[in-house]
Amino acid sequence: MAGCPCCGSDDTGHIVQTPPMPVNPCVLVQSAAVSCKAVRRAIDLHGCNDCGFLWNASFDETLVTYDRSYEGTQSYSAHFQRYLRQTALAWRDQLGGDVPSLLEVGCGQGEFLDVLAETTDARLVGYDPAYRNGNLIRAMIRAESLPASPTEKFGAVINRMTLEHIADPASFVSGMAGWVAEGGCLVTQVPNAARMITQALYCDLIYEHVNYFNAYAIVQLLERAGFAHNRCQLSYDNQHLTVFSQRAAKTGHREKPGTRQALEAFSPAVAIFADHWNARLAGHHHAGHEIFIWGAGSRATTFINTLREPAVIAGAIDINPRRNGTFIQGTACETYLPEVLRDRSDIKIVVMNPVYRDEISDRLRDLSVTAELLF
Repeated sequence: MAGCPCCGSDDTGHIVQTPPMPVNPCVLVQSAAVSCKAVRRAIDLHGCNDCGFLWNASFDETLVTYDRSYEGTQSYSAHFQRYLRQTALAWRDQLGGDVPSLLEVGCGQGEFLDVLAETTDARLVGYDPAYRNGNLIRAMIRAESLPASPTEKFGAVINRMTLEHIADPASFVSGMAGWVAEGGCLVTQVPNAARMITQALYCDLIYEHVNYFNAYAIVQLLERAGFAHNRCQLSYDNQHLTVFSQRAAKTGHREKPGTRQALEAFSPAVAIFADHWNARLAGHHHAGHEIFIWGAGSRATTFINTLREPAVIAGAIDINPRRNGTFIQGTACETYLPEVLRDRSDIKIVVMNPVYRDEISDRLRDLSVTAELLF
């Protein structure tokens, strides 16, 4: 068995294997027939007993698509937009107002660069093969992956929700390091896997996410790439983990997490997920309630493809108009805008991300919908 990609330890082992699930949950599919024929693979989750890093040992990056069909934006949510603005202001203050240039790797449709353009005078550049040529304020985005050899240096290099998708995270971090100017900062944001483990969040297991980082593990990776000074922060209801990294004097000792016990507890918790939700939804279905899910992205793909009877889900609700009329990968579950629920009072809604609880409740109230939200 190969050593841990983060810390290099040989004390690693198998954690859990999921059922086969679609490999491209964020690629929009317009046909139920095409959706049901989606390529599927299991996640063979392995973990490191030293640093707590988790990864899909059977990940095949050739199966994953990142092009203009990829729809990963959350920016139709007012709640998420507020979070982006708060993040841009906080990061500007952390980096200092005099950063001359900023590069975002894996910038999506440039949403964050657009917000940064309102808060900083820095020159803004982005790279993402899924970019669709949107109307940005002043950022320059190249619709391609970051070149292996740096063409210039930036005062700050940002990668938000990108590193979890990369098959070789050590090489990727080393590559980004070459774009950071002397005295500059590398800012890395990833899903917080410690939350996934402690709360047994099965739907956070997504095929295109090959890597699952906690704070201790990602610091080990960054230190191996030459960034000794690393400051970690949690945000978005502890869902997001951010690290500010510089080539400077090492920060204080970071306590190693008690990983082995937590990882051992995760596997049985995941094993009962399907039984719990199958029984719960079957009860609502037999009682005559229609069941919808709110959120048609990656978590929804994992959720529905784990159910023994996915047909109990009447549809998915998403506020992103590009998802309207598309299908949850691997299923015949169609996605609708919230307006389809107007004036309803006999439904149950499974919420894919509880951080949007208040926003969902407000939208249902506006549409005169009475529904029970399930978490």
